[in-house]
Amino acid sequence: MKPLGAIICFSFAVVLPHACVARGIGPDRIVLKGTPPMEVVIPAVQPERPIQEGHTGKLFGALCRVRSLQDGAEAVRFVVHVPDAAFLPFGQRSATFLALIWACAERRWGRLCSRLWEAPINVWLTRDGPPGGEQVAANLYIYNLATERTGVEWARELAHEYGHYLLPAPSGYQDPESWPNGVLGERLFLKWLLEDIDGGNVQAADVPFVSRSDLADYCAKQVDPL
Repeated sequence: MKPLGAIICFSFAVVLPHACVARGIGPDRIVLKGTPPMEVVIPAVQPERPIQEGHTGKLFGALCRVRSLQDGAEAVRFVVHVPDAAFLPFGQRSATFLALIWACAERRWGRLCSRLWEAPINVWLTRDGPPGGEQVAANLYIYNLATERTGVEWARELAHEYGHYLLPAPSGYQDPESWPNGVLGERLFLKWLLEDIDGGNVQAADVPFVSRSDLADYCAKQVDPL
């Protein structure tokens, strides 16, 4: 494990579900092999002062980035913001999950989906607020990290909000919400993850929050019957 400097070299007191709690963070760089390869990085230099996010008014003091590594070039796809350095392990797991579903979409759509290639998506993981998520333009919000959620619920929440951003958005529905592309994102991205694990494009050990059996169980109940 590699310490990231004084800004995060202290004992963490916050315990989150599915988050490691340790002195320092490590590794600070994760490379996800596959096509395309992806990289999740916790920068050694974090913001000197917390960033105040405009939509929520909340302060965010630490971040990690997701980059795609293609054709000899690197491009930032997501910036995941957390309240402070104590939450970086969880931010890293969330960033890794988003990196994997971005790569799933890229393998299937490539340049046909222009939104995959637009400006980086900012993901804001808040300390408090009503549990749930929200998407506003190129910003995804996951509220109240301390709320108890299962691994599948975390995976669904992230896939749901990214679905709102990436997928077409027909409206006029009432249940479970008026914009069904979030629910479609859950089912599509988790199905693709399972397919890509079985096809060898994703290593099951690289997937945060859920195991292959979790994904298979979810798809058997929520995807296959449709």
